[in-house]
Amino acid sequence: MLTKPLVVSHPRLYLNAATWGKGSIRVEVLSRDWQPILGFTVAESHEIQGDALDHPVRWSNNADLGKLMGQEVRLKFHMTRARLHAMIMSNQERPLGPVEAEYRSDRAGDSAPRQN
Repeated sequence: MLTKPLVVSHPRLYLNAATWGKGSIRVEVLSRDWQPILGFTVAESHEIQGDALDHPVRWSNNADLGKLMGQEVRLKFHMTRARLHAMIMSNQERPLGPVEAEYRSDRAGDSAPRQN
């Protein structure tokens, strides 16, 4: 999967994603004209596994996108047995924090999530 060109507005990138089995996600950063950016190639991308709202995306020599702030890039997601729900750019570590939900039933068998 590949994004349209976007401007790196915050240094940290997180994925709301899930993998199963031996699945994984790696993220490659490309220039606007489709060229891999050294330091952010798929080979340098740390593998993401598991199910989380905020998987941090990192590369071997870059913990975040800080070096690319203000630049227009494309993100290429290399996924195997994986589902990507959303990506988040943030200034914060763990931008979503813990998520708590309460389930209440108004009728037997019915339940709906309610955010606290």
